Amino acid sequence: MLGEERPKKFPSNHNLTPFSMEGIKMNESWKNISSSSRHSLQSVERRSRRERKKEDRKNKFILVGVFAFALILIIMHYFDDTFPQEEYNAENIAWHAAKKYVTSSLKCPSTAKFSGRIVTDEGNGLFEIYGNVDSQNLFGATVRNRFKILIKNIDSSWVLVDIDFY
Repeated sequence: MLGEERPKKFPSNHNLTPFSMEGIKMNESWKNISSSSRHSLQSVERRSRRERKKEDRKNKFILVGVFAFALILIIMHYFDDTFPQEEYNAENIAWHAAKKYVTSSLKCPSTAKFSGRIVTDEGNGLFEIYGNVDSQNLFGATVRNRFKILIKNIDSSWVLVDIDFY
C-alpha cells in the first residue's frame, strides 16, 4: 500500500465528454492514463463512430425515399394531364350501356375485353353499336364474339331494343 502508485487523474482543464476524445491531447496527460482506461475510451469512440455511420445511413435512406416519392408524384401529375380524358357525349355513354348489356349475356362476364367499337347515332335517342368482345366460354377457352346492339335512350335510361352475336 505504501509503495503502490495511484493512477493519476485527468488534468482539470480537460474537455472529455462520454462519447468523444476531442479534449485529450497527446502529451504527458495521455501517458498517465492506464492502458485499460485508454482501451475503454477508444472503444467508446469506435462505438460512437458506428452509431454516427448508422445514423448517416438512416438519414440518407430517408432522403432518397422522400426524393423518390416526390419524383413519383411529379410523374403522375405530368401523365394525368397528357392523357386525354374520355368525353361524356351520347356516343360514349351509349357504348358503355351496350357493354353492360353484352356483358350480362356472357357465360364468364368477368373476363370480357371489348374492342372494335363503332357507334352510330340513328336519331331519336336510338344507337346502333358494333363491336367485338373476347371472353372465356364454359371450358375456359377465350373466344371472340362480334355483336350488333340497338339501344334507345329514354329519359336518361338505356333500353335494349335488339342484340345479335355473330
